[in-house]
Amino acid sequence: MTKYIDPIPDDLSACQELLRAALVRLRDLERQLDEFVATTEELERSYACLKEEYLALKRLFFGPRRERLPEAPGQLHLFHADAPPSLPDEPADSAPAEESPPRQRKKGHGRREIPDHLSRTPVLHDVPPEARVCDCGRDKARIGEDVTEQLDYEPGKLVVLKHIYPKYP
Repeated sequence: MTKYIDPIPDDLSACQELLRAALVRLRDLERQLDEFVATTEELERSYACLKEEYLALKRLFFGPRRERLPEAPGQLHLFHADAPPSLPDEPADSAPAEESPPRQRKKGHGRREIPDHLSRTPVLHDVPPEARVCDCGRDKARIGEDVTEQLDYEPGKLVVLKHIYPKYP
């Protein structure tokens, strides 16, 4: 890309003036270039620092557990793979360790139990009498029952329907 250049004047003083203006312009452009270079270097340093911080945070949040906590400066690898583990010497006649208190069970997931203060109405779901007779002619003995509770709303109060399903052999 070429620009149109004004013709060089024949007068010596005019040439010198034109040359001085070009030198001033050249110094101004060099100063701007130096400022841009300094700004660019500062931005590159800032980018490198932020990138390093980003990678450290990424490793902290998403990395394996052993990489989450960086080693403290000055510790110089306290645990080497080839070094034998140091175990404290225990006396042979040490007292038996005290039992820790039993752990409390967490509440299970799923539905909560129906409170005891609500009134319960039993509903028996028994098999017909002819189905309770064995092939030999005797009545089958009741060996247990399945009980389910259903919360029911009657206007003005809550009632628990206790469904009872007897079991026969």
